[in-house]
Amino acid sequence: MDTSDYFCRFKQLILLFTSIVVLNSKYIYGHNWNIGFCETTPEKLITQQTLSKIEWLKHPFKDRFFADPFVISADETTIYILAEELLFSEKRGRIVRLAVEKKRKYLIEREITLELHSHLSYPAFHRENDKIYIFPENSASGALTGYEYDESNNSITTVGIIINEPLADATLLKYKGLYWIFATKQPKPNDELYLYYSDKILGNYTAFSDGKPVIVDNSCSRPAGNVFEAEKNLYRPAQNCKEHYGGGVVIQKILKLDKREYKELQILSIKPHSFRYNLGIHTINFYDGGCAIDGYGYLYPLIGHISNYLIKKKNILLKK
Repeated sequence: MDTSDYFCRFKQLILLFTSIVVLNSKYIYGHNWNIGFCETTPEKLITQQTLSKIEWLKHPFKDRFFADPFVISADETTIYILAEELLFSEKRGRIVRLAVEKKRKYLIEREITLELHSHLSYPAFHRENDKIYIFPENSASGALTGYEYDESNNSITTVGIIINEPLADATLLKYKGLYWIFATKQPKPNDELYLYYSDKILGNYTAFSDGKPVIVDNSCSRPAGNVFEAEKNLYRPAQNCKEHYGGGVVIQKILKLDKREYKELQILSIKPHSFRYNLGIHTINFYDGGCAIDGYGYLYPLIGHISNYLIKKKNILLKK
């Protein structure tokens, strides 16, 4: 058998294998987000331009994923998180509270916080006068609804519609006496950033710049966590959706924020670098002593990596 015959058979094997992979892609590429923790502080992130070692949440569930972590509180032994939970068999997320053992990063308790008939995710919150207000993503409902959260018993009370628009990943910041909401919205949730402001947290919000987007760029528009402060500067995490939704996180330094003008500057990019969760990151939130992120990867990492390699080879072969 000459070289051309070997090449032909090799090509046929790769094409056959990749065809099988495509037919069973849901078992390889299915949504598989998880929550991770690292000791990076806001100052360390800005200075070092990268995250420290990530420890991934250990949990017994094989039928669901957890993503969009917002840390409600943390003590010496436990980290309490509000997050999205989505069962693989469903297309509708819900908000859950997770209690995580701080040392081993093992899930020790899970409770449903909010579940509706439409999809819920990204449970961004804001503390105000000993109260916690939550503004989960629920763009499918057509509006941004606010809730008051009781941390003692993991219960919530609806406080009403905050903005009657299909906002995605709305994130609230109190700055110089005003409440600012950063959000994208349907039908372009990855592409355009909008701003709203009010003098009351639950008050009537005014659309900044007559409702025009302040940023039109799918690499830095969609919010990716609470605005944080480091060395007296404000930084806004945003999703990099240029390649695909949730592909990475960029950190935008807020240069100007008032009723007349908004400016920001990208200062760093965070890419996924875990073997298991190497396909995406789309949330980062800080708490005392560290931060929580999420990561997206293959359901079966080894098979996924091999399959991805062979699919690339297949594409090269088909071009020849």
